[in-house]
Amino acid sequence: MHGICWVLRMCQSELPREFVLRVEGTYWWCFLSEDGSVRLVSLRSLIGTENLPIVELADLQKRVKQLLGIIG
Repeated sequence: MHGICWVLRMCQSELPREFVLRVEGTYWWCFLSEDGSVRLVSLRSLIGTENLPIVELADLQKRVKQLLGIIG
C-alpha cells in the first residue's frame, strides 16, 4: 500500500482531490488532502461513486516514470 500512496503523491498535482482508483480489477475510493496525506478505502461496489472519475493505477505508474525521466 505504501507504493500506491507514493505514486499518488507523485501525481497529486494532476489528480482530482477525490476519485476512484482501479488497481488490477479492484476499486478504491481515494481522497488526497492538501497536506499530502492519502486516504484509501476499499470498495465492494461502485454504488455511490458514479460522479467520481476512475483513475487507473497503471496509467499513474507510467506517468511517474515520465516524471522521473525513465521513459519518454
